[in-house]
Formats: sequence, structure tokens, C-alpha cells
Amino acid sequence: MENVSQNTDIVRPIATRAFTAPVQKYRSLERDVDGLVFIIAAACACLSFGLAAYFFYGFTQTDQGFWTLASAFGVCFGVGILAFGPCFLTARLALKSRKGLAGRRDMALALLLMLPWVCVSLIFVGFSALPKLFGTFSLFISVSLCFWAYSRLRRLPKD
Repeated sequence: MENVSQNTDIVRPIATRAFTAPVQKYRSLERDVDGLVFIIAAACACLSFGLAAYFFYGFTQTDQGFWTLASAFGVCFGVGILAFGPCFLTARLALKSRKGLAGRRDMALALLLMLPWVCVSLIFVGFSALPKLFGTFSLFISVSLCFWAYSRLRRLPKD
């Protein structure tokens, strides 16, 4: 009997709770596409902000007066925000969609933010003196982002 009581002291639980393996989040095509849209929209926002800063820098080389620089700043970044504003917001909505938090209202906003850029890109391709490559690139990006927003909008349940 003495040996049995000594052995029961040896056998005791090591851990207070059972070990469970960490649950890995699954990768899905929708999450990957949302991540790609986030990268593309954020890159376009950074590029357009950089171009606005570059054009403003060009004004600072020729104009030295405060009011002329203030006017140039307003023109460069005022017009530039029409490009980097929608791209930044679309990137933010894509990140929200990737996390699974975006609703129909968010996707409709993303679609409405990019639709004007389809029209502007068509004007760039057809009537602008700029090289056709700029308009074609802008058209491809804006149509792709519109297609993404529309496809996500259709997949979400109606409120």
C-alpha cells in the first residue's frame, strides 16, 4: 500500500489546460485581391502625391514670392488631391475589405471614387496632348479598381 500512495503523488497533471494548436487563418483569393488592390491604390496615391510635390518644386525654382508660391502650392496640391485623395481612400477601403469589415456602403463609395477617373482617363487617351501611355495606364488602373469595387459590392449581402 505504501508504494501505491507514493506513485499517485508522482502522477499529476503538468499543464492546467489542454494544448491546442493555433488556428491559422485561411488564405482566400478575395483576401489576396483586396491586398493587391490596397498595394496598387496606395502606390498610385503615393505616386500622385510625389508628382504634385515635384511640380511644386518646379515652381519654387522660378518663383520666389510668397503669394506666387502659395498660389502654386494651391494649384499643385489642390489639383493633386483629386488624384491622391480617391486613391488613398480606395486603398483604405481595400484594407478594410481585406479585414472583412467593409460593407456595401464602403464598396459603393470606392466605386464612386474611381468612376470619374475612368472618364478622365478616356479624355487623356482621346484628346490630351500627353502621351497615350499615361492615359492608358490611368485607364487600366481606374477600370481595374472599379471592377474590384463592383465585384465586391455584388458579393456582399444586401443590408
